Amino acid sequence: MSSDDASERIAVLERRLVRERKAREEAEAIAESQTRRSFLVEQELAAINEMLGDFAYAASHDLRAPLRAIKSVATWLREDLQGKLSDESATHMQFLVDRVDRMDALLVSLLEYSKAGTAAPAEPVDLRSLVEDITILLAPPKGFEVQVTDEVGPVEVPRAVLHQILQNLMDNALKHHDRDSGTLRIDFRNKGSLAYELVVSDDGPGIPEAYHDRVFRLFQTLRPRDEVEGTGMGLALVKRHVEGWGGTIALESGPSRGATFRITWPKQRSRGTI
Repeated sequence: MSSDDASERIAVLERRLVRERKAREEAEAIAESQTRRSFLVEQELAAINEMLGDFAYAASHDLRAPLRAIKSVATWLREDLQGKLSDESATHMQFLVDRVDRMDALLVSLLEYSKAGTAAPAEPVDLRSLVEDITILLAPPKGFEVQVTDEVGPVEVPRAVLHQILQNLMDNALKHHDRDSGTLRIDFRNKGSLAYELVVSDDGPGIPEAYHDRVFRLFQTLRPRDEVEGTGMGLALVKRHVEGWGGTIALESGPSRGATFRITWPKQRSRGTI
């Protein structure tokens, strides 16, 4: 090989090394820029969530005060006019009190929604004991059975968050059941080494597939609120809690009866979640 050929090869190699170094530097710069943007986005989202939480708290507090006053006045009027109101007027008065209660419940739900997904301390929780507490609180009719399968035992999770998730799912199943008896089943198991799986299923009327996304939205109900009392916030709140921890929730409901909510709950909260 001549000295000219050797020199040319060295020059080609040097140019290649220069190109590779520039490409590597550009890739590192892009990665650093993306990391910086992600950090800024996380900070901005955290600030927005904090402002929304403060607004929801202030709005809830300021709006609930006049609602309580309206309910008090309506209650006093009903007591003072007892026996003097026509049946129609008594019905209207009760309608007023009921609507004030509904508005108050909605404000409480909005406040809970604004707080959902925020950091909460984990503590040892026994699922069976937690479900028993919730069952006592919900007081299902005699014909309903609540079954629990816990393959994990006590786990380190935010108790208050898990309580709210289970209570909303169980209450939703009982509230929308169309028979005098039924079974509500809760299963908690390991899903690999990184996550738990929580499954809440019922044998109620089921939920049409067309509504599977809709049920997780704010203020959505599948039946008129005069038929089933509720704020339309329960499943939206569950979804926000689950995703705030970095988990996922899916609804399964086929053409026959029954609905199943399947939650994947990371054993360690995912970084960057709300």
